[in-house]
Amino acid sequence: MPPVYSTEMNLSANMLGYFQVGVGKIGVDKIGGAYGVGQWTVLQTRMQSFTSERGRQDELSGVSAGALSVLVTDDDGALDPDNTAGPYYPNVDIARQVRVLATWAGQTYGLGYGFVDSLPVTLQTIGADVSLGAHDLFARMNRRNMKGQTFPQQTVGARINAILDLIQWPRQQRAIDATTLTVPGVTFANDTMALAHIADLARAEMGTFVVAGDGTVKYLARARRITGSSRGTFGTGGLPIRRIAPVYDDNGCYNDIHVKRSAGVEQIATNATSQQEYDVRSYSLSSSAADQLPTDTDANALANWVLGLRNEPIQRIASIEIDPEADPTNLWPQVLQAEVGDRITITHDAPGTKGLVSQDAIIESIRHEWHPLNNPEYVCTWGLSKAQPLGSYFIIGVSQIGIGKVAY
Repeated sequence: MPPVYSTEMNLSANMLGYFQVGVGKIGVDKIGGAYGVGQWTVLQTRMQSFTSERGRQDELSGVSAGALSVLVTDDDGALDPDNTAGPYYPNVDIARQVRVLATWAGQTYGLGYGFVDSLPVTLQTIGADVSLGAHDLFARMNRRNMKGQTFPQQTVGARINAILDLIQWPRQQRAIDATTLTVPGVTFANDTMALAHIADLARAEMGTFVVAGDGTVKYLARARRITGSSRGTFGTGGLPIRRIAPVYDDNGCYNDIHVKRSAGVEQIATNATSQQEYDVRSYSLSSSAADQLPTDTDANALANWVLGLRNEPIQRIASIEIDPEADPTNLWPQVLQAEVGDRITITHDAPGTKGLVSQDAIIESIRHEWHPLNNPEYVCTWGLSKAQPLGSYFIIGVSQIGIGKVAY
């Protein structure tokens, strides 16, 4: 039995949490209005299909704003912003919060969350359809200027929480990992968007900043990539995979790594054997990200960490596609609960992948698609990157014995 899906919009008055572009502080040390809880209105009987996606390509890429698109029937014009007789007038508007939920086995899961940025109407023979287009908090943080703001020396996790406090994002909608990297204090003299600074923090710490399917803002510390356990085995002998995409190419192969702090000496990590085999392939951390590192020692450690990850082409599984109805009891909990940053195990003997045999991967992106007229009507796609072996690193600040490498 598949889940029951529903679309909800926050149609309460004064619950937009507007970011006022061009307007300075609101209140004391705040930028932007507060986000209220408000009242969610269920649009379930109108819902026809949806697609949601969030995440990034790999651990060196930036996370994109999560996107949500929901097709709903609007024959009565209830979602027409100018329909003064509509049941939701005048609260149908751009920037309203919208979410897609799935209820299965008595539990409800968030599959997509965002702020409406488009309400295009498609006229039908009788009636009309509206496609609710939305993006998550990333899109809004990318328009919030922190010029003039001052932050003390603090850990990455503390800095991210401070920025979320500044934009008044609710504490109950956060899950920020504790981190070991302490970043320098800063006063932003020039234009600096909130999202851009957090992206720099994540690149410097090799962590992941992402908005989950239920709207929770998460920061996943770098240690998760080498300490988290696998959430399940997929493929031969495990849970069924509808489609698998093996990749072996030179994309992402780097053997000449540069990290330069504005106040420091450029740190360079190279692998001569890799350069001889694959030519010189350079990767440079942006200066704004490098400036989040407190010392050249940290910059050198990061350069060598990236070199160790990427000095050779990687044979990997780029993505897998799952049809939960192939094994409803076991697959529905997987696709509904999985989030960016989770580890999975893949075993397979498909043509072109026999040499991989078994490999752990990190979920880097998630795409949900529900189209009732298709077969299958629901598909989940996970974009993957190759995971480092569990227990293969000593992590500073984490007690472990019997392992042979030091992780950045």
